Amino acid sequence: MDEFDIIIVGGGIAGASLGSQVAAKRRTLIVEAEDQCGYHSTGRSAAFYLESYGGPQVAKLSKASRDFLDRPPEDFSSHSFLRTRGDLHITRDDLPQLPPAVETRLVERAELEQIVPGIRPEWRRALFEPSCADIDVAALHAAFLRRFRRLGGTVATRAELVSARRSGGRWIVDLGDGSQANAGLLVNAAGAWADGVARNCAGRWSS
Repeated sequence: MDEFDIIIVGGGIAGASLGSQVAAKRRTLIVEAEDQCGYHSTGRSAAFYLESYGGPQVAKLSKASRDFLDRPPEDFSSHSFLRTRGDLHITRDDLPQLPPAVETRLVERAELEQIVPGIRPEWRRALFEPSCADIDVAALHAAFLRRFRRLGGTVATRAELVSARRSGGRWIVDLGDGSQANAGLLVNAAGAWADGVARNCAGRWSS
């Protein structure tokens, strides 16, 4: 049975990014049910960076993350993960209330028609948020996995968590490939499959 400090269930963007942060200090295993990491939601994600999303407190976190995404450390990636395109918040009447820290400018109807030809007449003006950008999720995910492996992390694919039980202060994990692993900490990063993973771990405690 392979021993680790941390087992992360799910090799998508959540599991890969977490793994890349802890692998240098803890023996870490990522287990992924599919043939490759990021096969489902991460592989189909059309993500974008929008500072105004989520309200004033979340906007602060989003703004703080831009430098990493746009100018990542050289040992993480040689290029930006962002492609800036801007975003329009259109309105019929009152302008939307965006967090004050977010950079915006007013776009009146004449300019709005140039930006969006054929826009319906009831949309009178907009706020333009210039920092909005597409995120290259595939490249970002791959960079997290590279860093994870470079720091000594282990990835097991075709290794669905079948069951997990707590014994002697550790998680004993049975995997779909017939192997077993154990760790002091088990992290559920399975995304849409998180409920199923939780059910496979529930009620499996022993002294």
